[in-house]
Formats: sequence, structure tokens, C-alpha cells
Amino acid sequence: MSDLCSPPLSAVPDLWFDDGNIVIVAGSWSFRLRRGILAFQSSVFRDMFSLPPSGSQDVYDGCPLINVSDDPNDMEHFLKAVYFPQYFPPGISQEVEFGVLRAVLGLAQKFDVPFLRRRALCILSDAYSTDADGVPSLSTPSWRGRRDHPSLDCLLAEIALAREVNAIWLLPRLYYEVSYADASDIIIGCQEASDKELRNSVLILCFAGLQRIRAAFEPNFMINPASSCSSRAKCTQRRWIAFGKTFHLRDTPQLFFSYSFTEDVDSGACASCQVAIITDLHTRRKELWDAIPGFYGLLDWDRLKEMKREETSLKGSAWGEVICS
Repeated sequence: MSDLCSPPLSAVPDLWFDDGNIVIVAGSWSFRLRRGILAFQSSVFRDMFSLPPSGSQDVYDGCPLINVSDDPNDMEHFLKAVYFPQYFPPGISQEVEFGVLRAVLGLAQKFDVPFLRRRALCILSDAYSTDADGVPSLSTPSWRGRRDHPSLDCLLAEIALAREVNAIWLLPRLYYEVSYADASDIIIGCQEASDKELRNSVLILCFAGLQRIRAAFEPNFMINPASSCSSRAKCTQRRWIAFGKTFHLRDTPQLFFSYSFTEDVDSGACASCQVAIITDLHTRRKELWDAIPGFYGLLDWDRLKEMKREETSLKGSAWGEVICS
């Protein structure tokens, strides 16, 4: 055994326990930890610790030393999530930074920490619903009015993470979100992506999917009054106003705006037309949503949802977490 004293390592204060009995090093950062906790949570570390010590085992500060190749910041987030329950609690989708989520999920998968992987997948899944009703609606039919739309860089990073951890139920919604971006932004963003395979596949999938969505998006149902319409001339006029506000969405189709645009119909249309346009809109919305996975060459929603249930279920865990919907 050799007790390393150079190069100097920087101890991470929150993860340097006086009673720790193992030192993990990532880059120049060191973590002195209680190996029992890590072994209990991670099968990879448990197997690693079970190996008999060799004569060449490095030692640091009197403890066996293990070097990992992971980013030090990522390792800090991951280890804090393991040792401090309040650092990465369930149900924090609105507060957690993506960098923290990516680090915890990626390393939970690598080191096989099931409860953290499940928790991170639930948080990520909450942001990208597999149900049409879970898609945020716009107050107007103009997709350009959506202020909370994630950046293309963020979407590409989330796509890469979903692929890395095989969370493919997230991909239909993520690919659809990319369709909000201008074509030039998609090309530039994909060119700047560090992962060329990701860049090329996203570029091909999103443009092909966008063409299929455009073909499927037919707002013509807004034009013709209901068969039981009691004021055809007036209702036709109101429907054409609503149609004019949605036709431009063919370039970047967004069927998931709220029903407030139908006020243009409601303000002067008969009761039959008011009911018919809401019913038709709901039907078209569901038809488009059901077809979206196929537009991108993915499994249908039923199979994707089953995968989601399998990957985010508690599977007999006693951690007392809520299964994500």
C-alpha cells in the first residue's frame, strides 16, 4: 500500500466525514465517505468494496482510495443525493437545476442506485408528460407567445440524457418541442452540439416528423358551421375569424393551445356551433397527440407508458416515495 500525498487533493467539506473509511477521488476533488452507506445503495460500489485489497492499493489519509473518471461536480451532486436525502428529494421538478438532475440520473444509472434513478426519472417525466392533457396550453393560438419554451440547447441536452438512460417515453414530447424552433435555429443548434450522432439523428428526425405533423394538422374543421346551426351566416363569419388565427400554425403546428381562442366563435355563434368547435378541437387534439410517436419512428404511447411505469415504479422499495404519474 502507498499513502498518496501528491498531487494535493481538494477535500469537499460536506462530503469529508471524520469517521469516513473510504476516499473517492474525481479529478482533484476528494470525498471521504462511509463505505457502508455507499455499498448499501449501489451494487457497483458494493462489488468494488468486496474485492480483496491488493498490495498496491492506494491509501489517502489512512483510507483506501478509489479513483473515478467522472466529472468532480457531477460526483459531488450524486454523492450529496446519496448521503443527504434533503438534497435531492422526490417531487422537486420546479426547483432542481438540469445540471444537477443530469448528474444524479447519469451516475445513478452508472453506479446502479435504483432509488435515485427512479426519483430522477420521475422528476424529468413530470416535465414532459406522456398525456395530451399534461401539455401546457397557450393563452392564444400563437406558438410564438410561449415564454416558457425551453431553449434548443436545453432540449438537445435532455434528448441526450433520455437516450443515455433509455427513457425513450420522453422522446416524442422532446422531439415535438424541438419543432417550436425555427429551422435555422435547429440546424445551428445541432451543428454546435458536441455529440455528432445526436446532432444528425435529431436533425433528421425533427424535420421528418415536422413534415408529418404539418400534413396531419388540418384546422379546416373550424370553417363549416354545425349541421344544427341556427345562424349560418353569423357563425361562418365567427369561424373564419378563428380559422385565420390558427392557419399560420401549419409552419410550426401547435394544437395544444387553450380553448380561449374560441371566444371568437362564442361571442357571436349559436350554441350548437359553440359545442361543436370545442368537441372537434378536442378530437383533433387527441388524434394528433396519439400520432406523434409514430411521426418520429417511436413506439406507440401505450407501450411507452408501460415502459415508464416499469422504470419509475417502486418495485418493492421501502423508501416511501410516490410513484410518478
